[in-house]
Amino acid sequence: MTVADLPENAFRAMAFIFGALWGSFFNVAIYRWPLGMSVVSPPSHCPACGAPVPAFRNLPIVAYLMQRGKAACCGAPLSARYLVVEVLGAVLCLAVFERFVLTTPNADLATASAAGVVIFFFTGALLVATFIDLEHTMIPDEVSLPGAALGLATIALRDMDAAEAAIGAGAGFLLIQLPFVWGYEHLFGRRGMGEGDSKLLMMIGAFIGWKGVVFSLLGGCVQGLLIVAGAMVLRRDVTAKDEYAFDPGPHADRSVPGDACLDEGGTATKLLKEAVEPKTEATEPVEAGLTLKRFLLTVFLFGGAGFLSLQHIQDPQLAELGAIIATTLGLSILALYALAGRRARAEEALAEEQAEGEAQDEAPALSPPRVAFGPFLALGALEWLFFGDQITTALTATIIP
Repeated sequence: MTVADLPENAFRAMAFIFGALWGSFFNVAIYRWPLGMSVVSPPSHCPACGAPVPAFRNLPIVAYLMQRGKAACCGAPLSARYLVVEVLGAVLCLAVFERFVLTTPNADLATASAAGVVIFFFTGALLVATFIDLEHTMIPDEVSLPGAALGLATIALRDMDAAEAAIGAGAGFLLIQLPFVWGYEHLFGRRGMGEGDSKLLMMIGAFIGWKGVVFSLLGGCVQGLLIVAGAMVLRRDVTAKDEYAFDPGPHADRSVPGDACLDEGGTATKLLKEAVEPKTEATEPVEAGLTLKRFLLTVFLFGGAGFLSLQHIQDPQLAELGAIIATTLGLSILALYALAGRRARAEEALAEEQAEGEAQDEAPALSPPRVAFGPFLALGALEWLFFGDQITTALTATIIP
């Protein structure tokens, strides 16, 4: 049986419903994984009062609309995120099957559908990572590591080159881990990005290869800088202010806000312990800012990498691509130095004002906001997944003669 044997509209309807159902599970993962909770036990319950939610009230999209965004048990308002994620899950599944299944009418129905389901799970992982990162400024390993394994295990099903996927996974991890995690920590005494971003880009590489990794990183940087610039002007954070989730959780009636992270037995989860236990390890302060020494070292290292790429890589396209990557990473490091120095100066000025009793409620103008980079990586990955051919054609025509 081929794809063409099933009516297209029936295919689209099944894809939409399938995506909405998984969108409901994505909401569970978004809420529970950052709190160290299982997505299986306990069963679905009200985020406000903890009452069990019957199956008929768990219908994706429909239940939220019929209840007008409120819990049926206690009337507590529900986050709009529930509806948004379910709708996005349905739309992404429909888009995946439209792009990768219905365009191959002569393919075997079971094989094409299985490939479509795998690609949809990849987009779902990006969706989960995006909302968790926005709410908690973290990306759990439960999202990225199984996703990377799934991407590498289904290479044949997706008709992808094994070397490209393996190189993509490795390059995706190292492109962030080396300069922005280990390197930044060595320079500033703290990490500029979390390892969650490295692992997320590793998963992206396992699914869409090293070219997709490069576009996700560079495209994510460009789009992220635009958002950050707007947030700086408006003095807004890009992430949620709450360290935990928008929803208060079933333990919201307790006096300690962190108790939302308690497990069923009342024991603090790993996340809560790390949040409230004092850090005893002392770190020496590191000078922040763009000094002449750091500027010259960055230009030497990444400029040399770009020069060596142009001189020793035989393929002209790969040579220019390597130079572009080196230049982008070098400029990113210099920008991080500059932002770190600006933040340090703003914090010093604010501390002086507080000491003099003249501190104001507003944050200093143009102070760097809190930023979750995972959503921008996910956005770049989705853009490459659906429009990679068009992007390659456009870049080839404009950047590579």
